[in-house]
Amino acid sequence: HYFDSARMGAFTFFPGVKEMLTDLRKHYKLVVITNGPIFSQHPKLKATQMDEWVDHVIVGGEEPEEKPAASIFQKALNLVDIKPEEALHIGDSLAADIAGANNMGILSVWVNATGASNPTEITPNFEIRETVELKEILKTLAQ
Repeated sequence: HYFDSARMGAFTFFPGVKEMLTDLRKHYKLVVITNGPIFSQHPKLKATQMDEWVDHVIVGGEEPEEKPAASIFQKALNLVDIKPEEALHIGDSLAADIAGANNMGILSVWVNATGASNPTEITPNFEIRETVELKEILKTLAQ
């Protein structure tokens, strides 16, 4: 149990993210889509108290399909009653997040924390190093 509690204690937000989520929720509906089995995802979500920061959480292990499947993105859109062209999906996986969003006609933001080159043909609409850079993208889109 010590290992599990120590491991869960390591799950936290990057600096500035909680403040950003608080600000974003004043203007937008926020949905988290996370791939993975229930037994590993639920403890992570609980450790970060994710349900306090977003409107909905979708765990891939509870759904018929995970990202990049269209069905899981459609579920997120339905939960907040918006069309694909009204949404923005932020993620760190080119194959799951960016390809899935692109295939749905949802604007995509690749969080490339390491600054690695993109070895795929999957092209995000935007690329950032840190999640807090999202504010600038939203300002641009609002114009």
